[in-house]
Amino acid sequence: MMTLSIRNDIANSVKGECGEDICSEVEYVVLTLPNGRRWAHPESFEVVSIGYDEFPFRYPNKAEAATVRLLLQQLQEELDAGALKLDDWVEIDPVYGSDSWDSECEWRLAQLDKDR
Repeated sequence: MMTLSIRNDIANSVKGECGEDICSEVEYVVLTLPNGRRWAHPESFEVVSIGYDEFPFRYPNKAEAATVRLLLQQLQEELDAGALKLDDWVEIDPVYGSDSWDSECEWRLAQLDKDR
């Protein structure tokens, strides 16, 4: 059975107005197949800004967090109706320990052997 979920990652750091480093937590929807293969939806949402000025800070963005959850709900309805299209989705890392994970590890090892 295919499942949809929300994944959270840290995005690249940028400089703030005062030169402080700011990075973002981004969330996006991921589709997972039973064999462990995964695809990420092309839209991502900045849900938290994280940085350090004089003190550490975290600025939640509740509107973006609500938007990604609404997108998940809409995509789940499409999946349930059999109408989900993966045209713009991007294949990402497989689930650790799955059949797809093992296959990718074997492929990477073969590439290393080939390059020697």
